[in-house]
Amino acid sequence: MVHEPKAFERFAIICLEKDVQNAHYINDKFYNLSLQKGLDIRVEYADICPVQDKAAQHEEYLLEAFASSIQNYYNKKVLPTIHESNGTIKHSNFIFLVIMPDHTNHQDFYSFLKNKINCDSPVISQFVANRTIAKDNDRIFLNIIRQMNAKFGGDLWRMSFGPEISQ
Repeated sequence: MVHEPKAFERFAIICLEKDVQNAHYINDKFYNLSLQKGLDIRVEYADICPVQDKAAQHEEYLLEAFASSIQNYYNKKVLPTIHESNGTIKHSNFIFLVIMPDHTNHQDFYSFLKNKINCDSPVISQFVANRTIAKDNDRIFLNIIRQMNAKFGGDLWRMSFGPEISQ
């Protein structure tokens, strides 16, 4: 079996206040699936960073509110950890999971925030739509965990090789 799992020890879920329940649900789902499904990927609980719901009234405020929440978390949690470790912890040890609000143009929302994250707070990011969470499908959540693992430098899928293939 060839598989390189990475632990999710430092990550944050960024979402609207009204979606905090979904963030807690993802936290529980990821943690339980990582233990039950034999992935060998340890997923710790994420910090949840809610964005005020009133920001959702206008698209431009919404984007800036999410960007501000991400930047605040980066400044308060990511940078101090990097400085304390003399730079040995790389940005790739952190990940932002962004729950995209239902009423937004997902492509515009994704493009804007992905660009802001890459430029202003260079941390790996994963985006998920509320409608995806609502499907409550373990296979979907496992695929998100695998994608995040791959972004950390782990393998996306396990591969088995027959005994006739040498080490």
